[in-house]
Amino acid sequence: MGEPRSTVSVVMAVHNGENYLARALRSLEEQSTRPDEIIVVDDGSTDQTARIVQSFPNVKYIYQNNHGPSKARNRAIGEATGDYIAIQDADDVSLYPRIATQLEVLDRNVTVGIVYCDAFIVDAEESILNKVESEEIHQRQEDFAVTLLNRQIIPCMPAIMGRRECFLQVPYPEHLKHAEDYWLSIEMAKLFKFHYIKEPLYLYRRHEGNLTNQHHNQLKAEVDVVKRLGMEEIQRMVNRSFFETSAKEMLLAQILVKISEFQAAIQILKKADESSLTHYMLGVCHYNLNDFNNSYAHFDAASALDMNMAEAYNNSGCCLVRLGRIEEAEVRFRTALTIRANYLDAKRNITELEKGCHSIRLTQRTLRKILNEYQ
Repeated sequence: MGEPRSTVSVVMAVHNGENYLARALRSLEEQSTRPDEIIVVDDGSTDQTARIVQSFPNVKYIYQNNHGPSKARNRAIGEATGDYIAIQDADDVSLYPRIATQLEVLDRNVTVGIVYCDAFIVDAEESILNKVESEEIHQRQEDFAVTLLNRQIIPCMPAIMGRRECFLQVPYPEHLKHAEDYWLSIEMAKLFKFHYIKEPLYLYRRHEGNLTNQHHNQLKAEVDVVKRLGMEEIQRMVNRSFFETSAKEMLLAQILVKISEFQAAIQILKKADESSLTHYMLGVCHYNLNDFNNSYAHFDAASALDMNMAEAYNNSGCCLVRLGRIEEAEVRFRTALTIRANYLDAKRNITELEKGCHSIRLTQRTLRKILNEYQ
């Protein structure tokens, strides 16, 4: 007989999850390799959550008063006995090979602490809206960790699996309502190696109840997470990376823009090689400093260097609105939409102009390859 395989505990936090909970639990029980235990912590539900979980005899049910998802997940992790911990949200679905695939990767790579994968974004009826995948893959832990400070590159944090000690050493942050997954990914990446499985193993359900649909609050919370690290820690992480010097400087500038340190970012960007990204980031800085003429010049230069840079057209349109050149601005917004049909900022800006309003929205960062829609 071969060596016994490692054991897997799936942990789930739920609050009033009656609509999708049974489907989530069935997806775990129907895995090609079934988890050794499933632990559900009910975070003060007032619906039929308890009855639904208790209809699954192999699922361990724990009730607690409503303290938020982080405390519930930590409670479940504390109860878990598996070698590996798999996270699962109560409204999502693990695809048939998820547990087996992630378990095999962890068993085969003893230096890896956490594995993550692609996911399909689905609606309430599980119709596929799009697929999310990592846009940056870094083999070195230091490069991966510092890249996270600029933007989240893990496609779907609820679909991670990791060694139990990783979650015990870095528990979920119970003081955060938003961006707890983002905080966890950064803090874990400082200590443990992540491995990317380029395969969709999870359905992430988008519906009215999702916390992450509150997109503005989520982005603000992510900025606060990075700010709380402090400049000394940010600089240390950048310096520890293995990127070329120019790439380190550009990454630092992008992080500075994210946390609204625009003057400091300008000083770095002024020394950078000319590129569409350099002009774009300078445009963002000057716009936020109310220097709309200078900002427009940089966004115009960015779109001249990269004619498919939809965000540069949108942002030059924002500058034109601020400068009172409304008709020209609308042309820029429509050009941006021609390039990226699902570009929400550009759509919103056109709608605002049509209503006679000038409450337009700048895109602070370069667009992802796949655009998601948020409420």
